[in-house]
Amino acid sequence: MRPWGNFHEGRRIIVALGLAVGVWAWLAGPALRGEEAKPPAGADAAVQQVSPPAPASQTPPAGVGAEVSKYLKLDGQLRFRYELFDPFAYTTAGVDQADDAVLMRTRLGALFTPHRKVSARIQLQDSRIWGEEGSSATLASNPSGSVTTSIDNVDIHQAYVDLNHIFESYAGEDVVSLRVGRQELSYGDQRIVSPLDWTNIGRAWDGGKLSVAPPDAPGKLKVDVFGTVIRDTVSSETGGGPTATAVSDLDAKQGFHGIYAAFQDVHIYDRWAWTDSSGKALPVLGPHQLDLFAFYRDLSDGSFTAEDGNRGNVDEVTLGARVAGKVLQDSRGQGFDYSGEAAWQGGRFAGDDIRAYGYVVTGGYTAALSSLDATKVRLGAEYDYGSGDSDPTDGDHETFDPLFPFGHLYQGIQDTFSWK
Repeated sequence: MRPWGNFHEGRRIIVALGLAVGVWAWLAGPALRGEEAKPPAGADAAVQQVSPPAPASQTPPAGVGAEVSKYLKLDGQLRFRYELFDPFAYTTAGVDQADDAVLMRTRLGALFTPHRKVSARIQLQDSRIWGEEGSSATLASNPSGSVTTSIDNVDIHQAYVDLNHIFESYAGEDVVSLRVGRQELSYGDQRIVSPLDWTNIGRAWDGGKLSVAPPDAPGKLKVDVFGTVIRDTVSSETGGGPTATAVSDLDAKQGFHGIYAAFQDVHIYDRWAWTDSSGKALPVLGPHQLDLFAFYRDLSDGSFTAEDGNRGNVDEVTLGARVAGKVLQDSRGQGFDYSGEAAWQGGRFAGDDIRAYGYVVTGGYTAALSSLDATKVRLGAEYDYGSGDSDPTDGDHETFDPLFPFGHLYQGIQDTFSWK
């Protein structure tokens, strides 16, 4: 993540947090002033009904905070995780590399919706390890780093504007929307595009995303078209990046763009039915999902090495499809499930021709452990295949690359191997 390492940016953080606390105090004003708050709906509703109503003269008028709360929502997250690795890595044989750490992630967010067609979202994130501060987390390179020396781990995780119900008079409500700014992207089983929430930082992309969901489309089709910048090499004069002498081309960038079409509710053959233990007739083949996608990465900073040793850029196209469905699923959610995903990659890798592919097949059964529908266990299996390079001298790049995957979820916390 990008550190905020100067006084002015640190002051912006303090101002932003101060504004957030101020807004919270504004919304919670009646409680802070000792006024009686309106009890929530639910168990306390009965108490409210039997209590005598307050005289009209004592009923407080609607305040500004109540009005603001209709348009503003605040959220936050405090996440702590203890990790022990033994060994931490497999790079040096015979060296004790065991290590443990407490990771902490703090997020503070706000969603402002002044109009049904416009909303704005901002989410600040602070990511750190207990006791390790400063510009470096290693004691050798930063012996003075401690929790008393730095706040350089604060960043903006998300900051975007949503334009909803675009072309409403022509296309209809909830059909076309546009999101612009820093945002998370997540598609399918997150094998190729994932916000990687497991890590202490996570992923987010800077760009725009146009979403279209036609009301009469088959299978509740939704299509996303997006374009993002994942790295922009700029000079210190324009953005605080490297000096002009540190890079050969200040216009070198890295981009990630794509289109993702998801049929979210496909019914294959509803007339093929069976009867579960409760006597209810259900289709043998439950609702299915079908996704088609095309992604393009333009990595133009010249940092990639071809098989002949020359360095260059990457122009890569990934085309693929995913299908997922349930079989013999009863009214309690018990039953079989399966999925399959395949992708092909082509383009140029620093001058080499990209010829790669990968596929995944999964299957499983979910059973209920008790009468409570929420208590379930799933036993599953999967087979993954990713192509590799058969000849490191033929000018063909045949190693499949899963782009931005949720690696920990499928390949384990050590990431010893991946879908590659």
